[in-house]
Amino acid sequence: MFLKGGAKEVIYFDKTLQLMNAGKNNYQKNMVKNLQLNNFCNSLNSGYLDKMKPGFFGKANWKQKFVVLSNVGLLYFKDPLGKPQDLFPVIDCEIVKIPLEQLNEKFAFKLVYSRKTLTFRCSSMSEFDAWFKAIRRL
Repeated sequence: MFLKGGAKEVIYFDKTLQLMNAGKNNYQKNMVKNLQLNNFCNSLNSGYLDKMKPGFFGKANWKQKFVVLSNVGLLYFKDPLGKPQDLFPVIDCEIVKIPLEQLNEKFAFKLVYSRKTLTFRCSSMSEFDAWFKAIRRL
């Protein structure tokens, strides 16, 4: 990585290498630890989506989450610098497009697993298509 002042900084994406290079500065250690770069670099798709939480009387409450689709499943974060809130297994799940009239949302999809269901909405049709295709590839 090249810094603004022209200096170079080597950033290791592998946590094993980080442990082997214990003499690295705190910036290096915090970046690898907090951003979970292994999951982000190996992801099939990542970005901000709104996650639905059912409210009282059937009203949908939407909270923005940072979502990462990787080979181990779908991780979602309240804050990308923090730890993941949950890991959802996408290999054995079904992805369903939600009709507009059902939630009054244009670009929403539901992931149905035997023990859990998650509903997300995207901000655009292109974003929806990208997530839908990436999840179906698994």
